[in-house]
Amino acid sequence: MPERDAFAWTTMVSSHARVGDMSSARILFDEMEERNITTWNTMIDGYARLGNVESAELLFNHMPTRDIISWTTMIDCYSQNKKFGEALAVFNDMRMKGISPDEVTMATVISACAHLGALDLGKEIHLYILQNGFDLDVYIGSALIDMYAKCGALDRSLLVFFKLQDKNLFCWNSAIEGLAVHGFAKEALAMFSKMEREKIKPNGVTFVSVLSSCTMQGLLKKAVGDFQA
Repeated sequence: MPERDAFAWTTMVSSHARVGDMSSARILFDEMEERNITTWNTMIDGYARLGNVESAELLFNHMPTRDIISWTTMIDCYSQNKKFGEALAVFNDMRMKGISPDEVTMATVISACAHLGALDLGKEIHLYILQNGFDLDVYIGSALIDMYAKCGALDRSLLVFFKLQDKNLFCWNSAIEGLAVHGFAKEALAMFSKMEREKIKPNGVTFVSVLSSCTMQGLLKKAVGDFQA
């Protein structure tokens, strides 16, 4: 190309980052005379996918400006690589700087709370969602169901589940798994039956939770027969 504008450079960087070729992406990134925020975000996301948290973190800290995608990408980077405490720290820093999170940010942060067992913070974030007009969609909804179940608040988990107008497979799986883990085997099996009536197709995660419930109830043979039917 005789001339390359910022869009062309960013497209090339993104192409390499998308396939995990971060060495080539970094060479192009370093050669750019002017970098836009999309290019920075693309690089951070590419490093996150490869588990190179240090490089993602270094770029994030050197960004001249950040948008909501930048913050969410860094939070997701930490979460993908099981650094949930760091993910929550970035979220808190984001809020202190007056940046309003979006639905993707909230779902990612709720998931971090689930892995840390941070029930109080999870409740605080749930309240923030309700007070700031977020849509309780299947992504935030399934994250809340899973978070409350993992933090031992099964009643709150089920309350969120039953209040959701739309439920996807992840919502059903989170509810079934929560019931099974907390020893409510019959209720987990009943939830699975309800899921079937709603024409939601189960996956491997569903079967693991249902088989666990059947084992507790001494119904493993029956469960295997049902799944083979």
